[in-house]
Amino acid sequence: MLWLFVILGAVGLASALQAAVAGAVARRFDFHAAVALVLLAAAWALGHSGLPGWCALGGALLVEAMRRIAPMSAARRWDSSEAVDPPRATEPDAVSGSPPDAPDPAAAGADSAGGVSAEGAAADSPPPLSTIVLLSDMWQLAPNVLVASLRRCGERGARLEPHGDHAGVARVSIGPVQLQIEYVSGPVGGPVLEEAAAQSWEWGEALETARRHVARIVVSSSLTAYTGTGDASRECVLRLHCRMHQALAEFAPVVAILWPGAGRLLPPVRAGLLASEKRGFALAAATAVNFRTFPPEPGVVEGFVCDSIGLDALGLSDLQLESPSEPDESATRDLYALAQWQFDTAGVPLDEMPWPSPAGRWRLRGGTPLFGRSRRVMVMAPPPSADPDAPVDSVSEG
Repeated sequence: MLWLFVILGAVGLASALQAAVAGAVARRFDFHAAVALVLLAAAWALGHSGLPGWCALGGALLVEAMRRIAPMSAARRWDSSEAVDPPRATEPDAVSGSPPDAPDPAAAGADSAGGVSAEGAAADSPPPLSTIVLLSDMWQLAPNVLVASLRRCGERGARLEPHGDHAGVARVSIGPVQLQIEYVSGPVGGPVLEEAAAQSWEWGEALETARRHVARIVVSSSLTAYTGTGDASRECVLRLHCRMHQALAEFAPVVAILWPGAGRLLPPVRAGLLASEKRGFALAAATAVNFRTFPPEPGVVEGFVCDSIGLDALGLSDLQLESPSEPDESATRDLYALAQWQFDTAGVPLDEMPWPSPAGRWRLRGGTPLFGRSRRVMVMAPPPSADPDAPVDSVSEG
């Protein structure tokens, strides 16, 4: 009987510890795991020789069994219930995606600068946005478990949609957004990881960690059209991707998250923090949009280049600024502010549009990217009569 007591206790302890560690990584408290650990400690103290010890052990195993079957029962329960608004965690400054003292785009005279708002832009369907969750081991997608986990993470309105008999594929709707989750065996190409790791400055172990993956989950979102605010906004779609990453990290062997549009790798523990980020463009700048600076390269570019990458994946225009000398802080702030203006207002920058005001330092024109994949960029160039190294004029309020 002693060996049976030890074996059952070891199984229960391993299961409860795994749940407790997963909860700590996802920054949430797992009540069932805590109860199971308390009961296992009591069983150890009471011993196997008496009924109380066996009762404590049985209680711990029962709690663990209930925790294991909870995702399936939760999926069935929520499929027949009415959706409610998801609660939003409050973790201010979880991610800082903006440079210090970035100007307010709305105060930069954008509306008077010749840009076009979302209402004046063409109503084409935006391109799907894709992110890739990297796995350290082979894995089997369980759609009901995934939806239950997604709801626990806060997206209570998540609903599983029919998708035929395609194994390894699930479709989930959350309001007007459709999310497709597809399991793919095999790793992402090495050059893709190396480029993304080189641009993931905040995570020093990005490349080493990402190279451990052997399979991946592709998360793609689509919707009819973006709106400025609400459930169909760009901010909401980015947050849904982060929630999906958080939900997958609950039970899948996730080692890293790749945002291919921005060329960025993130550790899975960041998913919950990012989903709680209250500042819309700070969320974008920490996930789907990257800002880069390239020094001169003989035979390639003669000066410095600052650009953005990833705005195109959100249906916006990436930006590029060329300078014979290293751009000063005001120039990089202007580029960042123009990116934020697009994201916040869905404004469309036009050729010859001045920025950041009618008397601004820059004029915009369509161009070709000097670095990264082929995409549409708007080049920020000084007006023909302006000195590119002159001090920035005071921004007019329009």
